[in-house]
Amino acid sequence: MATTCNPASAWGLIHNPTAVLAVGLTLLFIILYFWYTAKDPKIRVGWFLILIGGILNLGERLYYGCVTDYIKVVSWWPAFNVPDILIVFGFVNIIFWGGMTFFRSEDYRAADRKKVIPRFNKEK
Repeated sequence: MATTCNPASAWGLIHNPTAVLAVGLTLLFIILYFWYTAKDPKIRVGWFLILIGGILNLGERLYYGCVTDYIKVVSWWPAFNVPDILIVFGFVNIIFWGGMTFFRSEDYRAADRKKVIPRFNKEK
């Protein structure tokens, strides 16, 4: 199993280490806000997974200067690590349970029941 040290951001988008840390810290504070304000416990779990994965990657970047990617499944896909898996599972969780919450909401059902057909004004 070969490891790679990734000094850039995800998928190599940002190569400046200072910018990577600034963007990472900003995103962590935004994710912390969403985790704190989420009302549904299932969605809070998703935000928590993203938060933990981000903290682990940021901690490794601060300590080593890069993130060590050590899982390589197929040759054409970039290497990744366990915190990356936590982040992906967190996003999938938020998308799934957020969608379920929306489609079960009263607003969605009320909009489905109304199916308003425009009528002409029949005043005489």
